[in-house]
Amino acid sequence: MAAPLGIFAAILASPAAADLAIATWNIDGGQRTPAELRSSAAEMEADAGEIDLLALQEVISEEQVQAIADGLGLDHWAISDFSPPIEIT
Repeated sequence: MAAPLGIFAAILASPAAADLAIATWNIDGGQRTPAELRSSAAEMEADAGEIDLLALQEVISEEQVQAIADGLGLDHWAISDFSPPIEIT
């Protein structure tokens, strides 16, 4: 877990960080389908504006993250490997 936090800290410490739009989004449950998330991502961006870096909560699959990235037009994404079982999200 230290590596992702270190990368995030390095981004925030850079001079360009003042120009980054950073947001977090709780997708409200791991049961949401990629199609729902793709649509919700576009709606969320319409409300929040353009986002450069997005941290997601309650994501349990790569398919969910890919759908959100597609909905936002983001080229790069990563997902942790410590997702809890869907029963507790």
